[in-house]
Amino acid sequence: MRRAPEGRKKDRDKKKPSAPTADDFSAGAIRKAVFKQTIQHPITLAPLLLSAGSAMWFFLIDQSLTAFLLMGSGALFGFCSWVVNFFIRGETLAKRYVEYLRAQRESSFSYEIEDVGFEFANAGFDEGAQAAKEITDAYNQLKAYLREHGRDEAGGQRFLSLAYDAHREGVSVLRKALHIYQALQKIDRRKLESELRSWEEDLEFATDKEADSLKRRIEGHQKRLNRYSEREEELRRLLDECEELEGALENAYIDVVGLVGDMDTDLFGGSAAQNLERAVDAARRVEERLRGVDDSQAEEDDMYLQAGQNNPE
Repeated sequence: MRRAPEGRKKDRDKKKPSAPTADDFSAGAIRKAVFKQTIQHPITLAPLLLSAGSAMWFFLIDQSLTAFLLMGSGALFGFCSWVVNFFIRGETLAKRYVEYLRAQRESSFSYEIEDVGFEFANAGFDEGAQAAKEITDAYNQLKAYLREHGRDEAGGQRFLSLAYDAHREGVSVLRKALHIYQALQKIDRRKLESELRSWEEDLEFATDKEADSLKRRIEGHQKRLNRYSEREEELRRLLDECEELEGALENAYIDVVGLVGDMDTDLFGGSAAQNLERAVDAARRVEERLRGVDDSQAEEDDMYLQAGQNNPE
């Protein structure tokens, strides 16, 4: 691995847009969102509030005919407005909500790709940058095909969201790989190995007092080199995991090519979606496991890196 070049600092103060997941595109989630939107619509909410206020006036202050009529008419008008919006215009509102989710997802996707590309370029992590490009290309290929040939339905959109989740998990894995890569760049492995060999040679001719000091140095260097190797191996596993996610996206593209034109096929319920969903779930389990490893080893890594930097000549 080569040392990372100094990169130009980029302004990343812009707030990252939130990204909807596959579950947000489910029929239940969309129906819930439409219900919330219609019940909070001013034409529905204002009459209901008027009715509630009139009811308080009627029961607590003055049981007048005006208050009674305002209470009843407000409730009736608000309820009718909600029925019209939810049951009659519900499909139109659902489509608008799906379009909103799509726009959110694309905005988050664009930001994430730009952010990841900057981080990899700034760190000189060429292999990570290539992996990010490949998994992004696989996602874009599947997305473009579904947009051009797919059906505009909740199942198809949820399938596309699964593809997005696969890409996002791949990026998350690559970010962990980047963290390890940056840590490893702070250590000069060749220098440690050279010094270790030199001290092992000096140990053969050292006095007892000198031998104790050399043994401590040798032990410390050996531990740091072993730790370096462990983290290097973990970096390789992370890159392999991203490769598997890329393969899952490419396989999903191959599988779905023959399905999107078949109106009798349940796109989301088919094997293509199930395979992609399994890949995403597997990646999430890997990420959770690695997050636990990273959390437990963060302090040890800091001590290890500091020891390597402050090592005596």
